[in-house]
Amino acid sequence: LKLGRRSRITKGRKCYYHKSSVSSFQWAQVDEWRKSDHSSQICNTPVSATFDDVYFSMRNGLEEVEHVYHTNNELQSRFSQVDTHFNIAELGFGSGLSFIATCKLWSEVAPPNAVLHYISIEKYPLPLPYLIRTLSDYPELEPLVQELSRCYRHLKDGSNVLELYGGRIKLR
Repeated sequence: LKLGRRSRITKGRKCYYHKSSVSSFQWAQVDEWRKSDHSSQICNTPVSATFDDVYFSMRNGLEEVEHVYHTNNELQSRFSQVDTHFNIAELGFGSGLSFIATCKLWSEVAPPNAVLHYISIEKYPLPLPYLIRTLSDYPELEPLVQELSRCYRHLKDGSNVLELYGGRIKLR
């Protein structure tokens, strides 16, 4: 399958779009917002209308990511030992919380010249306003959310490659 390629520059960051006729995505349908246990804000945890399920733990989604994803995969140690690049593949981007938390860890412990290739497959991405609302419960992630938002707003049907932090993190 040959994919067409179109390039877009957004404030010095590259965002590539590959058009594919394999399948098309649909924006996620959120029909309910719930208040998480750790939040002082009201109702920022989305519930998928399609799957009748929350996107992450109602207790604390960030703690869940850090325990299940980072600790169990020993990512802090593995990131600190990277030479040139590290690859992660994820089925279901969801709210982006796992990606954003992983970017934070990467920026803290990986060598400055190493590149994180984060591959995520998502049929029902959250619209940008929903993604921002969902991640607003985690103010420590705000700079990362802003960085992701610069390219996320331009998602197209097919494969997207978003370069963040001067190409140090590539989301596919």
